[in-house]
Amino acid sequence: MKSLLMFAGLGLIAATPALAIREPKPEPAPVASESQAAPAKPTRYCVMTEATGSRIRHKTCMTRAEWLNEGFDPLKK
Repeated sequence: MKSLLMFAGLGLIAATPALAIREPKPEPAPVASESQAAPAKPTRYCVMTEATGSRIRHKTCMTRAEWLNEGFDPLKK
């Protein structure tokens, strides 16, 4: 009986370090290449306007180039 317990104990001791050494491998961080990177969005400028005869304000947002096409510079004060 003692020899059976001794072999069982040795089996546990031998298996314990093997379990302690195993660690999950970290996943590599995703690398974004230039072709996968999202293009930068142009800055949009919003202007609040009121229609004649109404108190409801309307918000219009466009890029600076679009505003300049309309004849209005949103950055000019």
